[in-house]
Amino acid sequence: MNLWVAPMRALLFRGNGGDAQTVGVTGALCVIALVLAVDVSAARPPSNLERASITQVLPAWFRNYPVGCVWLIITVSNNGRYALVAEGVNNPRRDPCVKYAFNGFWVLKHQARRWKVIFNGSAGLRCSLGVPHDLRVPGGCSP
Repeated sequence: MNLWVAPMRALLFRGNGGDAQTVGVTGALCVIALVLAVDVSAARPPSNLERASITQVLPAWFRNYPVGCVWLIITVSNNGRYALVAEGVNNPRRDPCVKYAFNGFWVLKHQARRWKVIFNGSAGLRCSLGVPHDLRVPGGCSP
C-alpha cells in the first residue's frame, strides 16, 4: 500500500467499514488523478532564457515599475510559441504600489527567434490570433 494512502484512509474514513474505506480512498484517488490530468494540458512556466527575453519585449514604462510593488506572472503555451504575461501586485492599497495596479495582460508570440507583443489589454483578444487554449487567457477570445 502506498505510504500516503494509509494515513489518508485513517484520517478521512475513521469508523467506516473496510469496504467504505476502500471505496472512499479509491474515489479520492480518482479525483486527484482527474485534477492532475486536467493540469497536464495547462501552460508551463517559462525557462530562465524565455523569461529574460519575454521581459525585454515588455514596454519600458512597465519594466521601470518598482520591484517591491509588482512581479510578473508569465506562462508559456505547451508549443512554446505563445506567452501570457500578467502582473502581480504587492500591497495594492498602499503607497507607492497603489498606482501600479491594473488588470491588463499581454499576449506574446515567438516569431523568428524573438518575442513580439500581439495583444495588450484586459479583454477583447481576437480568436484570429490563434492563441492556444492551454494558455488560459483571461476572458478567452472574441470573434
